[in-house]
Amino acid sequence: QSSENSGNSENSASSASSSSSAPRPRPRFPTPNHVLLNQYEPGQGIMPHKDGPLYHPLVAIVSLGAPTIMHFYRDLAEWRKDVDDIRRAAEQAEEEEEKGDALKAAKVCRAAASFYLPARSLLLFTERLYTDYFHTIHEVFEEWVPTALANPQHLPSALRPGDVYKRGLRISLTIRHVPTVAELAAAAAHKDG
Repeated sequence: QSSENSGNSENSASSASSSSSAPRPRPRFPTPNHVLLNQYEPGQGIMPHKDGPLYHPLVAIVSLGAPTIMHFYRDLAEWRKDVDDIRRAAEQAEEEEEKGDALKAAKVCRAAASFYLPARSLLLFTERLYTDYFHTIHEVFEEWVPTALANPQHLPSALRPGDVYKRGLRISLTIRHVPTVAELAAAAAHKDG
């Protein structure tokens, strides 16, 4: 049934406004139309990256299964330093067979922001966090919780900043708006003039 015939005053108002010459107000964020499903085993992560202008201005990530920590770095050199520290700590742990203690020794996190993502959580990032920062999840089997965690209130009661926990299987749903061919063509036509 079309919105003109529905009898719903909200739909009728939408229909009336769309037939007038006044442009219809656009939502601040486009409606999501794409979901990417990934499974991460313990030891797997994501390399630091920016999603780029195609999906701008918003990405939503739903985490299912085991928790993880997502880090945001302004500079890849800072990420490389953290990865080197983690690698050195892991090598030391192999020698000492005390991984947790060795990981705690590598407890400097140079990320601009780190977020604990528990099961059934939703992370939204937009604006400068989307455009200016690389996001990553370290490739580790055991994860050290940064002391400067952005959301420590979401840690379970048995876990505190500075602790180490074992990673488990995690499922990630990345939800975003992927422009359609028509939207890309309209944007190109508008740009040209």
